[in-house]
Formats: sequence, C-alpha cells, structure tokens
Amino acid sequence: MKKLFIYIFFILLATRESYSKDILLADVVESNIKIRTSFSGAEIFIYGSVESQIYDEADILIVVRGPDKNFAVRKKYKKFGIWIVELDKINFKNMPSYYAISSSRKLDSKIYKNLFIKKQIGWENLNYNENINSNDKKRLEFYKALEKNLIKKGLLLYKEKGIAILNKSLFKAVFNLPELTPTGIYNINTYLIGNNGHLIAEWTNSIEVSKEGIAEELYNFSQNQSLMYGFFAAFAAIIAGLLASEVFRRI
Repeated sequence: MKKLFIYIFFILLATRESYSKDILLADVVESNIKIRTSFSGAEIFIYGSVESQIYDEADILIVVRGPDKNFAVRKKYKKFGIWIVELDKINFKNMPSYYAISSSRKLDSKIYKNLFIKKQIGWENLNYNENINSNDKKRLEFYKALEKNLIKKGLLLYKEKGIAILNKSLFKAVFNLPELTPTGIYNINTYLIGNNGHLIAEWTNSIEVSKEGIAEELYNFSQNQSLMYGFFAAFAAIIAGLLASEVFRRI
C-alpha cells in the first residue's frame, strides 16, 4: 500500500510542469521503524526529485548512516582444529553500526575523492584521521576485517546504480535493514554531485529504529540491569541444558 502511494505521488509530480523551486528534494516513507519479537528485517524507502535540467550533468548519491558505536576487533586463528581468539584487540571509535550507499550511476572515485573524504563518504573515509593510518598495516588490516564482517551481517551495503530514476527528475531508493538491525537514529544524506566532482546540493532526513513490546522490555532490562540480566540469561541456559539432557536421556 505504501509503495502504491509513492508511485501515485511520482505520477502526480511528473505531470506537473514545475513541482518545486528546489534543485533537490528527498523524503522517507516511514520515519519510525519498530522492532518486535517477530522482526525479520525492514526497508528504508526514500523518494525525491531533482531539477531535470541538470540531471545529465550530475549524479545522485544517498548515504544512510546508523547510530555510532565503538568496535573492538580481535583476530582469531585455528589451532588443533579449534578457533582461538587473541586477547589483543584494536578499537575503532564512533563507527556507524549500519552504513549503506546507493548511487544513480557508477561513480569515478578519482573524480569524487576530495568530496568523499570531506563528507566521509565510503567506508575507507569514515573518521579518516582517527581510525585509519596507512602506515599501520595491522590497524588497516583489522579495519578491513571489520568492514567484511559488517558486509556479511548485512550492516554495510554498497549499491551502484541502486537509485531508480523516472523521467530524469524523480528518484527512489530502497535500503534493506537486516534482522539484527541496531536501534537508534539513522541519518540519511542525499547528495547531488556534478560530473566535475563538486557538490551541487544536499538534503538530510532521518528515521528512528526502536524496539517495541517484549523486545523493548528485554533490551531496556539488559541495559539498565546488566548484572541481573546476565544472571538470568545464564540461569535460563543452565535450565534449558538440563531439560534437554533429561529429554534425550528418556529417548
């Protein structure tokens, strides 16, 4: 139903000769996404318009950044058939727990390099001075390992040509949120970039991902009463193990 509404909205805009004086406009279909116990994923649906006269000389880029968090990355290796995790770790501060990029066309990284560094667009440019040091090979290795892990979990996405264009003026993009989606505020930046690599216009939106019902109560309990939550979790695991062993013993 929501998608049908968006398509109707696109048609209404397309039939108007002049629907906006702004070069770039963008919005989201749903600004509040609820995570319930049956949550298996969701979508961020973004739509907007761009001045058709400059479309051929520009590219659209959308970046979705989830709430920041600190990551501690450790290296694991296999020894005697067992995976062992090293005690030493490397910390990466204020990194997005979810990060996704979509563009209307394939972008030349050489042309847009300066803009990407300035706006921290792309995983390699996030918190550039704080987290990445090209002279520290181990740190760079762990940084790339963190990137691969987030990609595997569906929390880091790159979608070239992922923005659909209608009539050189209207656009839409869909970003998938995985089952293990972090809660918090997600900032959405839409950029209109000239073919020369200069920023023409920028639009910002945001959505909130929050827990609801039992999922919210458990989350709040784990955050506010971490010691008790750990105790009950361990106790539940022991009970479950005893029940399982008793069932298999009787079979």
